[in-house]
Amino acid sequence: MKKILILEDEAQSREMFLRCLTFEEFSSFAAERDSRGVELADAQPQACGCELVQSVHRG
Repeated sequence: MKKILILEDEAQSREMFLRCLTFEEFSSFAAERDSRGVELADAQPQACGCELVQSVHRG
C-alpha cells in the first residue's frame, strides 16, 4: 500500500484530504506544521502533498 504524507495547516482541508485518500485505499497521514511533517517523513512516504507557503518554512 502506498503511503502519502499531507502537510496542511487548515484542519478542515487536512481532514478532507485524508478522507479522500482513505476512500481510495491509500495509507495516508498528515501534519499540521511543516516541522512535524519533516519528522513524519522518516516513515518514507511515496508521495507528499503540501502547501507552498507554510508557517515556518517556505517552498
